[in-house]
Amino acid sequence: MMYCELYRKQWVYFDDELGYRFKLKDPSIHNQETTLVKLSQIQVLKNESDMETKALKEFVLKEWFVGENDEIRDKKNAKVRDRRAAASIKTKTKSETPKSNPGFRDIFAGVPS
Repeated sequence: MMYCELYRKQWVYFDDELGYRFKLKDPSIHNQETTLVKLSQIQVLKNESDMETKALKEFVLKEWFVGENDEIRDKKNAKVRDRRAAASIKTKTKSETPKSNPGFRDIFAGVPS
């Protein structure tokens, strides 16, 4: 059974079937909505499975965080696409304007003073 508990002010993740438990090194990651969980952020507390620590971390990342990471990645990519689309629209409108814009003196050159 996989579950998560608050233990000593930190979230600890358990899997009793495989016999491992882990936590995230930085507890503030739980409060952030745009942070992707990486292998380096997982700290294995107990490993009674037949996997090595690195393989267990990769397994944990896929089992516990792949859905959240994909959602965050999709949101970030959409935001970047929107920003780039807006920037390309601005550059198109700038390129459509004539290059020789009349200056202040040119506008009032023919006006009698």
